[in-house]
Amino acid sequence: SLQIKHATNPVRQRLLYCRIGIGFHLQVLPDGTVNGVHQSNPYSEYNSHTTWYLGVRAAGTGLFLALSPRGTLYGSKTFTKDCLFREKMEENYYTTYSSHSHPRLYIALTKRGSAKNAHKARSHHPSTHFILRLVGMS
Repeated sequence: SLQIKHATNPVRQRLLYCRIGIGFHLQVLPDGTVNGVHQSNPYSEYNSHTTWYLGVRAAGTGLFLALSPRGTLYGSKTFTKDCLFREKMEENYYTTYSSHSHPRLYIALTKRGSAKNAHKARSHHPSTHFILRLVGMS
């Protein structure tokens, strides 16, 4: 479970699917590497709260998704300020995630599924656009 508790927003397990390239599920590997994978797996399943500011924890590793001030995505064993994101539905109905501490930095993937440096990503870029999928749903 997440270390952020919010009484009105239950924790839900879901996948974060990025539309860049041919499409990737965001995953956090046991060594803290963040990247994209075509097929969902335990490392691409997340627990999160449905609120404007949220923390994302990989179900398969227990690591929190984090974004450093340098723009690097990584998995963190502890919940820090780098792990807090703002979730926003864009006009095209895709969801973007920006750092709470550094609002101009977005979670993003490259066309090949690598973590993209957040300093090179903007909310209008497809690399930052995610679809939320509940686990167990197509």
